[in-house]
Amino acid sequence: MNAPMPNTVTDTVTAGKLVETMERLKDALMRENEALRARRRDDLSGLVREKVAATKLYEAQIKAVSKAGGTVPGNTEALKQRIAQLARVIPALAAENHRRLRVAVEVNRRIAEQVTNAVKAMAPGPGVYSRYGAIDRGRASGAGTPMSLSVNHTL
Repeated sequence: MNAPMPNTVTDTVTAGKLVETMERLKDALMRENEALRARRRDDLSGLVREKVAATKLYEAQIKAVSKAGGTVPGNTEALKQRIAQLARVIPALAAENHRRLRVAVEVNRRIAEQVTNAVKAMAPGPGVYSRYGAIDRGRASGAGTPMSLSVNHTL
């Protein structure tokens, strides 16, 4: 993994620094998308932290460039082309990342719901009282299921 990146911009943003930050964001998105695709859950927390740090730095640099009137010192034709290319690639990777994260959340929600339903189905019901006062959980009887009652004593 790369060294942690600061989340603020204190000096002038050069074209080289902007490209470096955009590359790190692109790489973080690509690695997270691959981990989501391969279902490597253990890798995700570190990748998410790296993506968030790169995103915050990129946002701070874009704000600094905007405050400077949109000029980026040290901008050569090659760097302009690389910035333009990354500006096309990063939104596509971010959209894929969003879709994959949304699917992963939905899958986890469905799995949790299935586990909850299975546990509920396996739990014995409340049972009914037999004529001798014992709770009978095994057979149906004419009496309905006892209703549970909850009282809020905090009022």
